[in-house]
Amino acid sequence: MTKNTDTIIIKAATLVFMTHGYKRSNMSLISKQAGYSRVTIHKYLLNKDDAFRKSINQVLTESKAACEPIMHSAKSDLPCWQAIEELINQWIIPTFDGAGDHLILQELRYYAQEIAQDLFMDAHISLENMITQVLTQAVKDKHISLERLAVNESKLANLIVSSVSGIRSRVDLAEIKQANHDMVNVFKVATLD
Repeated sequence: MTKNTDTIIIKAATLVFMTHGYKRSNMSLISKQAGYSRVTIHKYLLNKDDAFRKSINQVLTESKAACEPIMHSAKSDLPCWQAIEELINQWIIPTFDGAGDHLILQELRYYAQEIAQDLFMDAHISLENMITQVLTQAVKDKHISLERLAVNESKLANLIVSSVSGIRSRVDLAEIKQANHDMVNVFKVATLD
């Protein structure tokens, strides 16, 4: 199967989940949306859970790829807290932001935690590692100080990602970026000399 076919099938699966929710989605709907036979769909997707995991993984992979230029800029000229805020903004894009119905969104979030919790844990670790790198460089360059907080770069990155996770799960989509901006400012002020 070609890479293009894979992409078409995953995008079709994602659209089906966004439109119908997890419970009402099935391989026939994915097949119809993708424009491929069920036989072809089953060559790439084992079942509905596999389709759901691959849809989530695609969004997370795109978020990680979008962070690469930010990390490159952070090494050269992007200020520490601006880099961290931009990294967070890439990761806070809701995995299911295409779901138009609130009940479908809630259902997708529930099943994501049931079926793909490991993918989200890997994404959290990846974001923590990127933030740790940015903080380590900023401490090394003496742009920030962690003395008043009495934590190292890794622990602070963990606190930031935990805060982001809390914001993402409890704040309305329209207010997420502002809430993250406010949270980053709190950490920024706490690290100033």
